[in-house]
Amino acid sequence: MSLPAKSLLDPEVVQCPYPYYEELRRERPIAFLPELNGYFASSYEIVRQILRDKRFLKGAAENDGRKFVTPHKAAQEILLADPDIGFPIHCISQSNGDEHSQFRKIVEPFMGRKAAMTREPAIQSCVDAVLGEIEKSDTCEIVADFSAPYTLYVMSDVIGLPRSMYNEAKAYAAAALTYLVYVVSEEEAVAGAKTMVAMHGVVRELIRERRKNPQDDVLSALAVATVNGQPLTERQMCYIVEELVVGGHETTANAINSGLTHLAQHPELQNTLRAHPEQLPPFVEEVLRALPPIQSAHRIASEDIELGGVLIKKGTKVFLGTASANRDESRFACPAAFDHNRTELDKHVAFGGGQHFCAGAYLSRAEQRIAYHQWLKRFSSIELAQPAESIRFHASFATRSPVEVHLRLKRARS
Repeated sequence: MSLPAKSLLDPEVVQCPYPYYEELRRERPIAFLPELNGYFASSYEIVRQILRDKRFLKGAAENDGRKFVTPHKAAQEILLADPDIGFPIHCISQSNGDEHSQFRKIVEPFMGRKAAMTREPAIQSCVDAVLGEIEKSDTCEIVADFSAPYTLYVMSDVIGLPRSMYNEAKAYAAAALTYLVYVVSEEEAVAGAKTMVAMHGVVRELIRERRKNPQDDVLSALAVATVNGQPLTERQMCYIVEELVVGGHETTANAINSGLTHLAQHPELQNTLRAHPEQLPPFVEEVLRALPPIQSAHRIASEDIELGGVLIKKGTKVFLGTASANRDESRFACPAAFDHNRTELDKHVAFGGGQHFCAGAYLSRAEQRIAYHQWLKRFSSIELAQPAESIRFHASFATRSPVEVHLRLKRARS
Protein backbone atom coordinates (compact mmCIF):
# COMPACT_ATOMS: atom_id res chain seq x y z
CA MET A 1 0.00 0.00 0.00
CA SER A 2 1.31 3.44 -0.82
CA LEU A 3 1.58 6.26 1.65
CA PRO A 4 -0.54 9.40 1.44
CA ALA A 5 1.11 12.11 -0.65
CA LYS A 6 1.91 14.28 2.33
CA SER A 7 4.89 15.15 4.48
CA LEU A 8 5.34 15.60 8.21
CA LEU A 9 6.86 18.97 7.30
CA ASP A 10 3.81 20.22 5.37
CA PRO A 11 2.47 23.36 7.09
CA GLU A 12 -1.02 21.84 7.18
CA VAL A 13 0.28 18.70 8.89
CA VAL A 14 2.37 20.72 11.35
CA GLN A 15 -0.73 22.63 12.43
CA CYS A 16 -2.75 19.43 12.98
CA PRO A 17 -0.76 16.20 12.57
CA TYR A 18 -3.25 13.74 14.03
CA PRO A 19 -5.21 12.88 10.84
CA TYR A 20 -1.90 12.18 9.08
CA TYR A 21 -0.74 9.96 11.94
CA GLU A 22 -3.96 7.97 11.55
CA GLU A 23 -3.29 7.49 7.84
CA LEU A 24 0.27 6.37 8.57
CA ARG A 25 -0.88 3.83 11.16
CA ARG A 26 -3.42 2.45 8.71
CA GLU A 27 -1.25 2.46 5.58
CA ARG A 28 2.18 1.50 6.90
CA PRO A 29 2.99 1.69 10.64
CA ILE A 30 6.73 1.70 9.92
CA ALA A 31 7.54 3.76 6.85
CA PHE A 32 10.56 5.42 5.28
CA LEU A 33 9.87 9.15 5.00
CA PRO A 34 12.22 10.98 2.60
CA GLU A 35 11.78 14.31 4.37
CA LEU A 36 13.31 12.74 7.50
CA ASN A 37 15.82 10.53 5.71
CA GLY A 38 14.75 7.82 8.12
CA TYR A 39 11.89 5.59 9.19
CA PHE A 40 8.86 6.78 11.13
CA ALA A 41 7.06 4.42 13.50
CA SER A 42 3.44 5.42 14.05
CA SER A 43 1.83 2.44 15.82
CA TYR A 44 1.80 1.91 19.57
CA GLU A 45 3.11 -1.64 19.32
CA ILE A 46 6.14 -0.72 17.20
CA VAL A 47 6.96 2.42 19.22
CA ARG A 48 6.90 0.41 22.46
CA GLN A 49 9.04 -2.29 20.86
CA ILE A 50 11.69 0.26 19.88
CA LEU A 51 11.65 1.92 23.31
CA ARG A 52 12.42 -1.44 24.95
CA ASP A 53 14.90 -2.77 22.38
CA LYS A 54 18.45 -1.94 23.46
CA ARG A 55 19.66 -2.38 19.90
CA PHE A 56 18.02 0.94 19.08
CA LEU A 57 20.38 3.53 20.53
CA LYS A 58 20.08 7.20 21.27
CA GLY A 59 22.55 9.42 19.47
CA ALA A 60 23.02 11.38 16.28
CA ALA A 61 23.86 10.08 12.85
CA GLU A 62 25.56 13.44 12.22
CA ASN A 63 28.31 15.11 14.25
CA ASP A 64 27.00 18.69 14.22
CA GLY A 65 24.65 18.40 17.18
CA ARG A 66 21.44 18.49 15.15
CA LYS A 67 18.28 16.74 16.35
CA PHE A 68 15.30 17.24 14.07
CA VAL A 69 16.34 19.89 11.54
CA THR A 70 19.36 20.69 9.41
CA PRO A 71 21.21 23.65 11.02
CA HIS A 72 22.17 26.69 9.01
CA LYS A 73 25.87 26.75 8.14
CA ALA A 74 26.25 30.34 9.37
CA ALA A 75 24.95 29.30 12.80
CA GLN A 76 27.34 26.35 12.89
CA GLU A 77 30.29 28.63 12.18
CA ILE A 78 29.36 30.88 15.12
CA LEU A 79 29.23 27.93 17.51
CA LEU A 80 32.55 26.57 16.23
CA ALA A 81 34.20 29.95 16.88
CA ASP A 82 34.12 28.93 20.56
CA PRO A 83 36.44 25.89 20.24
CA ASP A 84 36.04 24.72 23.85
CA ILE A 85 32.26 24.37 23.47
CA GLY A 86 31.49 23.92 19.76
CA PHE A 87 28.44 22.03 18.48
CA PRO A 88 25.72 20.87 20.88
CA ILE A 89 26.12 17.50 22.56
CA HIS A 90 23.23 15.77 24.31
CA CYS A 91 24.83 14.12 27.30
CA ILE A 92 21.62 12.99 29.00
CA SER A 93 19.22 12.51 26.11
CA GLN A 94 21.57 10.83 23.62
CA SER A 95 24.00 8.79 25.71
CA ASN A 96 23.56 5.06 26.23
CA GLY A 97 24.24 2.28 28.70
CA ASP A 98 26.35 2.92 31.79
CA GLU A 99 27.40 6.36 30.58
CA HIS A 100 23.76 7.41 30.35
CA SER A 101 23.16 6.12 33.88
CA GLN A 102 26.07 8.19 35.17
CA PHE A 103 24.76 11.38 33.55
CA ARG A 104 21.26 10.76 34.95
CA LYS A 105 22.62 10.27 38.46
CA ILE A 106 23.98 13.82 38.37
CA VAL A 107 20.55 15.41 37.86
CA GLU A 108 18.09 12.91 39.37
CA PRO A 109 18.59 14.14 42.97
CA PHE A 110 17.11 17.45 41.77
CA MET A 111 14.37 16.13 39.46
CA GLY A 112 13.36 12.60 40.48
CA ARG A 113 10.28 11.42 42.38
CA LYS A 114 11.54 12.39 45.85
CA ALA A 115 12.88 15.73 44.63
CA ALA A 116 9.57 16.56 42.94
CA MET A 117 7.69 16.00 46.20
CA THR A 118 10.21 18.02 48.21
CA ARG A 119 10.11 20.90 45.70
CA GLU A 120 6.33 21.34 45.74
CA PRO A 121 6.44 24.42 48.04
CA ALA A 122 9.04 26.02 45.76
CA ILE A 123 6.91 25.18 42.71
CA GLN A 124 3.92 26.73 44.45
CA SER A 125 5.92 29.93 45.00
CA CYS A 126 6.70 30.06 41.29
CA VAL A 127 3.08 29.72 40.23
CA ASP A 128 2.07 32.32 42.86
CA ALA A 129 4.61 34.79 41.49
CA VAL A 130 3.33 34.49 37.92
CA LEU A 131 -0.40 34.22 38.58
CA GLY A 132 -0.21 37.18 40.94
CA GLU A 133 0.51 39.35 37.91
CA ILE A 134 -2.07 37.65 35.67
CA GLU A 135 -4.83 38.20 38.26
CA LYS A 136 -4.49 41.95 37.73
CA SER A 137 -6.12 41.63 34.29
CA ASP A 138 -9.10 39.88 32.72
CA THR A 139 -7.06 38.63 29.76
CA CYS A 140 -3.93 36.56 29.37
CA GLU A 141 -1.68 35.22 26.64
CA ILE A 142 -0.64 31.99 28.31
CA VAL A 143 2.54 31.24 26.35
CA ALA A 144 4.37 34.45 27.25
CA ASP A 145 2.44 35.47 30.37
CA PHE A 146 2.27 32.15 32.21
CA SER A 147 3.77 28.89 30.96
CA ALA A 148 7.16 30.26 29.90
CA PRO A 149 7.96 32.28 33.06
CA TYR A 150 6.44 29.67 35.39
CA THR A 151 8.38 26.69 34.07
CA LEU A 152 11.56 28.73 33.63
CA TYR A 153 11.36 29.90 37.24
CA VAL A 154 11.03 26.29 38.38
CA MET A 155 13.86 25.03 36.21
CA SER A 156 16.08 28.00 37.01
CA ASP A 157 15.70 27.18 40.71
CA VAL A 158 16.61 23.54 40.01
CA ILE A 159 19.66 24.44 37.92
CA GLY A 160 20.79 27.32 40.11
CA LEU A 161 20.21 30.19 37.69
CA PRO A 162 19.03 33.34 39.50
CA ARG A 163 15.45 34.35 38.65
CA SER A 164 16.85 37.75 37.70
CA MET A 165 18.28 35.95 34.66
CA TYR A 166 14.81 34.99 33.40
CA ASN A 167 15.18 36.91 30.13
CA GLU A 168 18.56 35.30 29.45
CA ALA A 169 17.26 31.80 30.23
CA LYS A 170 14.22 32.34 28.01
CA ALA A 171 16.39 33.58 25.16
CA TYR A 172 18.75 30.62 25.63
CA ALA A 173 15.90 28.11 25.40
CA ALA A 174 14.49 29.78 22.29
CA ALA A 175 17.96 29.97 20.71
CA ALA A 176 18.67 26.28 21.27
CA LEU A 177 15.33 25.37 19.66
CA THR A 178 16.27 27.32 16.52
CA TYR A 179 19.28 25.02 16.15
CA LEU A 180 17.72 21.72 17.22
CA VAL A 181 14.01 21.71 16.46
CA TYR A 182 12.43 24.64 14.61
CA VAL A 183 12.63 25.46 10.93
CA VAL A 184 13.81 29.09 10.93
CA SER A 185 15.43 31.63 8.64
CA GLU A 186 19.21 32.02 8.50
CA GLU A 187 18.88 35.38 10.25
CA GLU A 188 17.04 33.77 13.18
CA ALA A 189 19.54 30.91 13.29
CA VAL A 190 22.51 33.29 13.46
CA ALA A 191 20.90 35.32 16.24
CA GLY A 192 20.19 32.09 18.10
CA ALA A 193 23.77 30.87 17.79
CA LYS A 194 25.08 34.18 19.14
CA THR A 195 22.73 33.89 22.12
CA MET A 196 23.91 30.34 22.79
CA VAL A 197 27.58 31.40 22.79
CA ALA A 198 26.86 34.30 25.15
CA MET A 199 24.97 32.02 27.54
CA HIS A 200 27.79 29.49 27.53
CA GLY A 201 30.02 32.23 28.91
CA VAL A 202 27.50 32.86 31.70
CA VAL A 203 27.28 29.15 32.58
CA ARG A 204 31.06 28.80 32.72
CA GLU A 205 31.29 31.75 35.08
CA LEU A 206 28.55 30.33 37.31
CA ILE A 207 30.32 26.96 37.43
CA ARG A 208 33.54 28.66 38.53
CA GLU A 209 31.62 30.45 41.28
CA ARG A 210 29.98 27.19 42.45
CA ARG A 211 33.38 25.56 42.86
CA LYS A 212 34.12 28.22 45.46
CA ASN A 213 30.65 28.40 46.98
CA PRO A 214 28.64 25.20 46.35
CA GLN A 215 24.86 25.26 46.75
CA ASP A 216 22.03 22.72 46.53
CA ASP A 217 21.59 22.93 42.77
CA VAL A 218 22.56 21.27 39.50
CA LEU A 219 25.36 23.76 38.78
CA SER A 220 27.12 22.75 41.99
CA ALA A 221 26.67 19.07 41.14
CA LEU A 222 28.11 19.59 37.66
CA ALA A 223 31.14 21.40 39.11
CA VAL A 224 32.26 18.25 40.97
CA ALA A 225 30.70 15.45 38.89
CA THR A 226 32.67 12.76 37.08
CA VAL A 227 31.62 10.42 34.28
CA ASN A 228 33.74 7.43 33.40
CA GLY A 229 36.16 8.56 36.09
CA GLN A 230 36.78 11.95 34.48
CA PRO A 231 35.58 15.44 35.52
CA LEU A 232 33.01 16.92 33.18
CA THR A 233 34.35 19.20 30.47
CA GLU A 234 33.06 22.74 30.11
CA ARG A 235 31.35 21.61 26.92
CA GLN A 236 29.50 18.85 28.76
CA MET A 237 28.48 21.17 31.57
CA CYS A 238 27.22 23.90 29.24
CA TYR A 239 25.14 21.52 27.17
CA ILE A 240 23.72 19.67 30.17
CA VAL A 241 22.43 23.05 31.33
CA GLU A 242 21.05 23.61 27.82
CA GLU A 243 19.30 20.21 27.90
CA LEU A 244 17.68 21.05 31.22
CA VAL A 245 16.67 24.58 30.22
CA VAL A 246 15.06 23.34 27.00
CA GLY A 247 13.78 19.93 28.10
CA GLY A 248 12.76 20.97 31.59
CA HIS A 249 11.02 24.16 30.53
CA GLU A 250 9.78 23.86 26.95
CA THR A 251 8.04 20.50 27.18
CA THR A 252 6.28 21.20 30.46
CA ALA A 253 5.26 24.66 29.27
CA ASN A 254 3.71 23.24 26.12
CA ALA A 255 1.87 20.54 28.07
CA ILE A 256 0.39 23.30 30.25
CA ASN A 257 -0.48 25.34 27.15
CA SER A 258 -2.42 22.37 25.80
CA GLY A 259 -4.13 21.64 29.10
CA LEU A 260 -5.25 25.23 29.68
CA THR A 261 -6.41 25.55 26.07
CA HIS A 262 -8.50 22.40 26.48
CA LEU A 263 -9.96 23.62 29.77
CA ALA A 264 -10.81 26.97 28.17
CA GLN A 265 -12.99 25.13 25.65
CA HIS A 266 -14.73 22.92 28.24
CA PRO A 267 -16.28 24.88 31.12
CA GLU A 268 -18.02 21.75 32.41
CA LEU A 269 -14.63 20.08 32.86
CA GLN A 270 -13.39 23.15 34.75
CA ASN A 271 -16.30 22.77 37.15
CA THR A 272 -15.66 19.06 37.61
CA LEU A 273 -11.98 19.58 38.43
CA ARG A 274 -12.74 22.46 40.79
CA ALA A 275 -15.14 20.24 42.70
CA HIS A 276 -12.88 17.20 42.51
CA PRO A 277 -9.21 18.26 42.57
CA GLU A 278 -8.26 14.62 43.18
CA GLN A 279 -8.98 14.17 39.46
CA LEU A 280 -6.17 16.53 38.48
CA PRO A 281 -3.46 13.81 38.30
CA PRO A 282 -5.43 11.77 35.70
CA PHE A 283 -6.25 15.01 33.88
CA VAL A 284 -2.50 15.67 33.62
CA GLU A 285 -1.97 12.18 32.20
CA GLU A 286 -4.72 12.57 29.64
CA VAL A 287 -3.26 15.88 28.46
CA LEU A 288 0.06 14.08 28.02
CA ARG A 289 -1.62 11.25 26.10
CA ALA A 290 -4.01 13.17 23.87
CA LEU A 291 -2.23 16.54 23.53
CA PRO A 292 1.45 15.77 24.12
CA PRO A 293 4.16 18.45 23.82
CA ILE A 294 6.59 15.96 22.26
CA GLN A 295 5.41 14.46 18.99
CA SER A 296 8.45 12.41 18.05
CA ALA A 297 11.67 11.00 19.49
CA HIS A 298 14.40 9.14 17.62
CA ARG A 299 16.77 6.20 17.81
CA ILE A 300 19.52 4.74 15.61
CA ALA A 301 19.73 1.05 14.70
CA SER A 302 22.98 -0.41 16.06
CA GLU A 303 22.67 -3.41 13.72
CA ASP A 304 20.37 -4.65 10.96
CA ILE A 305 16.96 -5.11 12.62
CA GLU A 306 13.66 -6.36 11.21
CA LEU A 307 10.81 -4.26 12.48
CA GLY A 308 7.17 -4.68 11.49
CA GLY A 309 8.23 -6.67 8.45
CA VAL A 310 10.71 -3.98 7.36
CA LEU A 311 14.50 -4.40 7.46
CA ILE A 312 16.10 -1.42 9.20
CA LYS A 313 19.77 -1.20 8.21
CA LYS A 314 22.50 -0.53 10.76
CA GLY A 315 23.07 3.20 11.27
CA THR A 316 19.58 4.17 10.06
CA LYS A 317 17.64 6.71 12.09
CA VAL A 318 14.16 5.68 13.25
CA PHE A 319 11.72 8.31 14.49
CA LEU A 320 9.27 7.20 17.16
CA GLY A 321 5.89 8.84 16.65
CA THR A 322 4.99 8.86 20.33
CA ALA A 323 2.06 11.25 19.79
CA SER A 324 0.72 8.91 17.13
CA ALA A 325 1.20 5.89 19.40
CA ASN A 326 -0.81 7.65 22.09
CA ARG A 327 -3.75 7.79 19.69
CA ASP A 328 -3.48 4.24 18.35
CA GLU A 329 -6.97 2.75 18.07
CA SER A 330 -5.61 -0.72 18.88
CA ARG A 331 -4.44 0.44 22.30
CA PHE A 332 -6.74 3.29 23.39
CA ALA A 333 -10.52 3.28 23.14
CA CYS A 334 -11.85 6.28 21.20
CA PRO A 335 -8.31 7.74 21.17
CA ALA A 336 -9.24 11.13 19.68
CA ALA A 337 -11.65 11.78 22.55
CA PHE A 338 -10.33 13.49 25.68
CA ASP A 339 -11.32 11.36 28.67
CA HIS A 340 -9.38 11.67 31.91
CA ASN A 341 -11.43 8.81 33.36
CA ARG A 342 -10.17 6.26 30.83
CA THR A 343 -8.52 3.16 32.30
CA GLU A 344 -5.44 3.06 30.04
CA LEU A 345 -3.81 6.31 31.20
CA ASP A 346 -0.72 4.58 32.57
CA LYS A 347 0.04 3.17 29.11
CA HIS A 348 0.83 6.42 27.28
CA VAL A 349 4.38 6.97 26.02
CA ALA A 350 4.58 10.76 26.30
CA PHE A 351 7.64 10.40 28.55
CA GLY A 352 9.25 7.73 26.37
CA GLY A 353 10.27 4.47 27.97
CA GLY A 354 13.07 2.08 28.78
CA GLN A 355 16.39 3.46 29.93
CA HIS A 356 15.54 6.86 28.45
CA PHE A 357 12.26 7.37 30.32
CA CYS A 358 12.21 11.15 30.91
CA ALA A 359 14.41 12.10 33.88
CA GLY A 360 12.14 15.04 34.68
CA ALA A 361 8.80 13.23 34.43
CA TYR A 362 7.91 13.49 38.13
CA LEU A 363 8.90 17.14 38.35
CA SER A 364 6.90 17.95 35.21
CA ARG A 365 3.80 16.19 36.53
CA ALA A 366 4.02 18.16 39.78
CA GLU A 367 4.38 21.46 37.89
CA GLN A 368 1.38 20.68 35.71
CA ARG A 369 -0.88 19.54 38.55
CA ILE A 370 -0.04 22.55 40.75
CA ALA A 371 -0.54 24.96 37.85
CA TYR A 372 -4.02 23.64 36.94
CA HIS A 373 -5.08 23.58 40.60
CA GLN A 374 -4.15 27.23 41.05
CA TRP A 375 -5.77 28.36 37.79
CA LEU A 376 -9.04 26.65 38.72
CA LYS A 377 -8.87 28.02 42.26
CA ARG A 378 -8.17 31.63 41.26
CA PHE A 379 -10.47 31.92 38.23
CA SER A 380 -14.16 31.05 38.08
CA SER A 381 -14.11 31.14 34.29
CA ILE A 382 -11.37 30.46 31.74
CA GLU A 383 -12.33 31.02 28.09
CA LEU A 384 -10.55 31.19 24.76
CA ALA A 385 -10.36 34.77 23.52
CA GLN A 386 -9.74 33.63 19.94
CA PRO A 387 -11.13 30.91 17.68
CA ALA A 388 -9.46 27.57 18.41
CA GLU A 389 -8.64 27.14 14.72
CA SER A 390 -6.66 30.39 14.76
CA ILE A 391 -4.03 29.00 17.16
CA ARG A 392 -0.78 28.57 15.22
CA PHE A 393 2.08 26.24 16.05
CA HIS A 394 5.82 26.57 15.53
CA ALA A 395 7.19 24.82 12.43
CA SER A 396 8.32 21.50 13.90
CA PHE A 397 7.17 17.91 13.46
CA ALA A 398 8.93 16.88 16.69
CA THR A 399 7.19 19.20 19.16
CA ARG A 400 3.78 20.83 19.46
CA SER A 401 4.39 24.39 20.54
CA PRO A 402 1.76 27.12 20.10
CA VAL A 403 2.94 30.60 19.21
CA GLU A 404 0.19 32.40 21.16
CA VAL A 405 -2.99 31.42 23.01
CA HIS A 406 -5.23 34.23 24.32
CA LEU A 407 -7.67 33.72 27.21
CA ARG A 408 -10.47 35.67 28.88
CA LEU A 409 -10.63 35.29 32.65
CA LYS A 410 -13.03 35.90 35.52
CA ARG A 411 -11.55 35.97 38.99
CA ALA A 412 -13.09 33.72 41.60
CA ARG A 413 -14.73 35.42 44.56
CA SER A 414 -12.60 35.38 47.69
